[in-house]
Amino acid sequence: MNGNYWSAARWAGLVAFALGGCGPQESVVSGRHSLHPTVSGDMTRDHFLGVEEVVQKFQLSGDQQPGPLDDSEVDARLAALPRLDEIVPTGKQQFMQKLDLSHDLSLGDADAQREVIDLRVYDVGMRDQGAEGLCTAFATVAAVENMTNRVFQKPLDLSERAHWRNYREYSALSSLEAAQRYAMVPESVWPYSSSAPKSDLSAAKTARMRDWQELDLDHLEVIKSLREGYPVVIAMGVNRSLMNPSSGGIVRAGAASGGAGHAITIVGAIIDQHVPGGGYYVIKNSWGSDYGDKGYAYVAFDYCEYTYCYVWKVDEVALFTDGKEVSSKDVPKPGIDPAPPVPTFAPVIPVVPEISAKDFVLSARTMDLYGRRGNSSQGFYLSLAASAEVLSKIAAVEYWTSSAYRQQGYFRVVSGSKAGISVDSGAFDSMFYPASSGGWKTFPAKVTLRDGRKIEIPGAMVNF
Repeated sequence: MNGNYWSAARWAGLVAFALGGCGPQESVVSGRHSLHPTVSGDMTRDHFLGVEEVVQKFQLSGDQQPGPLDDSEVDARLAALPRLDEIVPTGKQQFMQKLDLSHDLSLGDADAQREVIDLRVYDVGMRDQGAEGLCTAFATVAAVENMTNRVFQKPLDLSERAHWRNYREYSALSSLEAAQRYAMVPESVWPYSSSAPKSDLSAAKTARMRDWQELDLDHLEVIKSLREGYPVVIAMGVNRSLMNPSSGGIVRAGAASGGAGHAITIVGAIIDQHVPGGGYYVIKNSWGSDYGDKGYAYVAFDYCEYTYCYVWKVDEVALFTDGKEVSSKDVPKPGIDPAPPVPTFAPVIPVVPEISAKDFVLSARTMDLYGRRGNSSQGFYLSLAASAEVLSKIAAVEYWTSSAYRQQGYFRVVSGSKAGISVDSGAFDSMFYPASSGGWKTFPAKVTLRDGRKIEIPGAMVNF
């Protein structure tokens, strides 16, 4: 790998780390932060893409990442990592259960079982632990920063060095227990490059992990936690692919190498039934922004079916404000106001039924190359039918026909009328798609209403 990810100073430190065990190092590495802007962007379109295309779209924009390592470099760096049994007790090391998407996740029709969960928008920045084996501190602090930003809308830059001081061993469990017992302080109070704090720690307490839960080694538990907005800390064996991700940061499953271990934070998932194993977890690593995809990587679900793993979710955090500790469970969810008290004699308000997928019919209508409809097998267009009242409430419709059409298979129609104005029944028809055969089903369409709600419409059968 080129670039500064594996600098000479860092490599020398890793060799010393391997020879000296997993204890704290006397030398302190500089350059802990390699910050990038917070991730942002609309992932709606990616919901319809094949998972490999999703990963490409999901990756952070920016300069091309450094090239791959050769085999000798991978071997040497694997040997320099901590042992998994120092991070997780041997009795806790287990394989994950295989994920059965068609039965377990209930994501919809066979062609619709695809979902993207992205908590990276709450990450504060990418970090580099350097030559020191403090991965458990970095994973725990990253999880607290992510959840604190999501709940309190307050991005924090917390000190891994100060957190490490509270437990000083390579156990992931000890890191979580210390995060629950002791408050975390800002990076500015104790920088990673400093061997001592710059000011009084007791006066600088900022956040704390109030509660965490050990999860069963079951993908459903991890995915459920991510869907609810909870980051997950994972301790895992390290294989060659995790050490040296393929282009774009994709990490494949495979047995761990030589007992090496690592702790990281899971901040998302790409779920797809058509991918062996079911998809990818999005991990935030602590090996600098030159690793994988700007510091992130996409780890195959079945990775933990080949190497031992151990997972916890961060269930509750607290923020210290004006000397008081405020729990995340006491903060209303963003955008949701507490319900007002109901008067004793509340007026009866008629209930207006909400628009749902049942109010729409998506169909594939035949068309020839000259635009003549109904009497041709040369192609088709997609048409969305609904009542005039329902059509008037649509802001946009997104179609994704088939991965065979690649990017051209995606088509978005935006309403050109004002709210409440009658809309023509063909206003949301798609473009023409040539086709040589029928008997297949398109991916679902996504309808965005004017009030911001999104509705998924089952795909249409293409029949000639």
